[in-house]
Amino acid sequence: MRFPAAIAALVGELPFREEGIGMSAARVYLFEDYVLKVSPAAPHATREAQILSWLEKAGLPTPRPAAYAEADGQVWLLMTRIRGQM
Repeated sequence: MRFPAAIAALVGELPFREEGIGMSAARVYLFEDYVLKVSPAAPHATREAQILSWLEKAGLPTPRPAAYAEADGQVWLLMTRIRGQM
């Protein structure tokens, strides 16, 4: 998979796997310390990083946005990975 530059700068050649659990239509990829969410460009997708930052500032345990990119009609959001049960 070819990542946008902002994403590739952090994950480079790290191993990952695609994850099928979740409720959104986005593709989700799991790295050891990151989660990458790739979804079609849409207003809700572009706001997700802002919402996560707001939740973190409010003191809630949430992933931190690590990198964000828009390319080829897709939104790429790389977040820190939080361990837990779905």
